[in-house]
Amino acid sequence: MDTPEAVDHMVSMLDKKSSAKHWGLRCCLLEGLIPHEGEEITKAMAERLEDKVPYVISAAAKALGKRRDPV
Repeated sequence: MDTPEAVDHMVSMLDKKSSAKHWGLRCCLLEGLIPHEGEEITKAMAERLEDKVPYVISAAAKALGKRRDPV
């Protein structure tokens, strides 16, 4: 999943699959996006901190904590 198209698709799926029943998918997407750099990815992860499912909020916090974004 290193192609830019795949990463863009993963980011878009975070928004599209926002119902409570897709919480597991959002958690997996967050984990999969950790090694990829970019402001758009960081923003998408940060938006999941406001998710309605606690598991997704936790996954987003962990994913953001593992990233190595430049300051």
